[in-house]
Amino acid sequence: MFYTSVFSPQRLFPGWRAAAWTSGVLFRSMHLAAAALVLFSVYSGACAAADVEDKTEDKAEDKKTEFSTYTNVYTSMKEGLRIQTHDRHYVFKFGGRIQIDSHSYDYSSAGLWSAQEQQNRMFDVRRAQLELGVTLSEFYQAKLTAEFANKAELKDAFINLRYFPATEIRIGQFPYPFGNEGPTSSKFGEFAENSTIGAAVGSGRDRGLMLHGSTGDSRYAYQFAVMNGARENTPGTDNVDLAVRLVRNPEKSVEGEWNLWYGASYSRGDQVALKGETLTLKTESKSVQSLLKAELAENTQYSRQRLATDFTLVKGPAMLKAEYYATAYNFAANVKFQGYYVIGSYFLTGEQRTIKNGVFDRQRVKHAYDPAVAGSGAWELAMRYSVFYADRKFFETDGLYPGWLALKQTKNVNAGHTWILGVNWYPDTVARFMLDWMHTYTANELAHNLGEARSVKSTKSESTLLLRLQLDF
Repeated sequence: MFYTSVFSPQRLFPGWRAAAWTSGVLFRSMHLAAAALVLFSVYSGACAAADVEDKTEDKAEDKKTEFSTYTNVYTSMKEGLRIQTHDRHYVFKFGGRIQIDSHSYDYSSAGLWSAQEQQNRMFDVRRAQLELGVTLSEFYQAKLTAEFANKAELKDAFINLRYFPATEIRIGQFPYPFGNEGPTSSKFGEFAENSTIGAAVGSGRDRGLMLHGSTGDSRYAYQFAVMNGARENTPGTDNVDLAVRLVRNPEKSVEGEWNLWYGASYSRGDQVALKGETLTLKTESKSVQSLLKAELAENTQYSRQRLATDFTLVKGPAMLKAEYYATAYNFAANVKFQGYYVIGSYFLTGEQRTIKNGVFDRQRVKHAYDPAVAGSGAWELAMRYSVFYADRKFFETDGLYPGWLALKQTKNVNAGHTWILGVNWYPDTVARFMLDWMHTYTANELAHNLGEARSVKSTKSESTLLLRLQLDF
């Protein structure tokens, strides 16, 4: 709650409402300008191509030269099917990912989820995505990603403008630049699912405009964005979110030496609750039952402030990572979500974790698995401990605003923690087998703070064994 008052835009900037309105206008203007710019570049390219065609019809020798220039193209299967020119100014990349999960659940007989045991041994297509990435000259990039696992829906759809060496401009729908877990691709994370608190306070994807880049020596990376502050594939309102993320990279990532990445994120925005909108805490196994589910009255107005800090320390095959989250929701009363996680991992086969701007990237494998020759792939052991806490006001009548109905403790909890032990096998750089065992403890009684959430041990618990096969291309 301290940062709710200290960082209140109304206190720091009396013209906050006008600034938010101006940001919205700026967002729309930039959107139109970017669209016009792309259309102009396509038109100019078409005119140039037509001019080349006319000239080459008249001059056979020039035609040979120009033909060799425009057909200087090759293909590869690096991270998907690539068709590109040798100077990489024109690139078409086709890729995707498939994640197949198998779950086995175990619930305590008197616990919160005792009625959910029928989920045991379920199978799930967690993700089935196709993506297209395009580079047009050295100035334009675009990406489209579609999800087909449960229903067809848009994931990524953005244009990236690269006019300036230190700053790129991204506009469209893309991962919200907050925290470390959220921007990390699901195909690169160490565990099948994010932490309970990270999933609760993160934004996934959203629509907006972002400036991003790094300093000349790549020591610092930044992201500054104006976003809708809504769910993915949801139209925005007159309100906007302002978000910033800063990352400090090591001077040079050297294998076998100590390498440290650390970062911080902050976002602030006004919200209007949509019909059926909820504030939710879910188990890290993604079972049907929620830990906490608070449905907001439609058109409820509130503000949201979020803070996240993280670090990652790597030396050879060993890694230590931690992240802390705090979110304040300002209704008639202030309520908060808090939590953190700590990860430790070790590659038995000697690989070093691949990281770019503080976020996990495609893992390199020293000796890819091949039954015909020597090579075991990469084997990794990992452990995560995570803690979550939700304000007690959720369980009080009129706790959030007048007319708020207190949540029932028989169906909701406000604190707990989860242990995960994982084994990852990377046969090569495109396939991965993941085995996660996780156990979640939840509070019998309402916890008063985040500290009490660490000591929770009760009959309200869930154990899960999750196996995932992943192929990304």
